[in-house]
Amino acid sequence: MQDFPYTAAAVAQLEKAFTPYRLARYQQIAQGDSAQALRLYAWNTALSEAMFGAIQGLEVVLRNAIQQSLQQHFTVNWQIQPTFRGLLWKINN
Repeated sequence: MQDFPYTAAAVAQLEKAFTPYRLARYQQIAQGDSAQALRLYAWNTALSEAMFGAIQGLEVVLRNAIQQSLQQHFTVNWQIQPTFRGLLWKINN
């Protein structure tokens, strides 16, 4: 990751754009060093980006497993089966 020039003006603009609420946890960890807080925020963004592919794959595998399980239990059109819809109604009421 290329280092961003955290000048006083850039830090002020970024703090305004991201809002103090969003940066509060990073400010706390950085012990009030705004430039360091913004570096931590950027690092967290990069980490999230790096994990996205694995999380996306996990979500697809989990969704497919749920689909297959429901299909085996309620038949192919499980979404419209009265038994399944009745179960949902019981859960929601």
